[in-house]
Amino acid sequence: VAGAIRKGLRSIGCWKAEPLAVTGHSLGAAMGTLAAFELHAQGYNLTKVFTFGSPRVGNAAFARAADAALAAVPVFRVTRADDPVVHLPLYDMAFRHVGTEVYYRGATTEGFRVCNRSHEDATCAFLVPASEFRVCGHLRYLHPAKNGTLSGPMGESQCGS
Repeated sequence: VAGAIRKGLRSIGCWKAEPLAVTGHSLGAAMGTLAAFELHAQGYNLTKVFTFGSPRVGNAAFARAADAALAAVPVFRVTRADDPVVHLPLYDMAFRHVGTEVYYRGATTEGFRVCNRSHEDATCAFLVPASEFRVCGHLRYLHPAKNGTLSGPMGESQCGS
């Protein structure tokens, strides 16, 4: 996939010196994290990374390597209290998050908290009990600032608008 992404960037005139931001949601967020690490290593001018509802991408060694490599790049991992995906794969399976968590306890209108860079800040999503997880939480990033869910028809029928 990396080669196709670089080819796609070149095809739209995005060369290594051009400012580049990476974003994604869910699996796209995990892929965005990997892409940011790879593109930065390839010399691209990565300026920021924003992921939404990302699962854990790698082990502790990867998380440390990514954080070290991207130390000069703002890497923000946006989470919601009711999103089950941000807890996968399970922490005790040795997977860890990358970047700084931006935690929303509820709707965007309720504000957010910028967490520490420990990968698993105990005052943010890490210790939310499983009883609070909702599939709709994974589909409602930026809600109510936007209409609808991020998943289209499936999300609309299960979560409302």
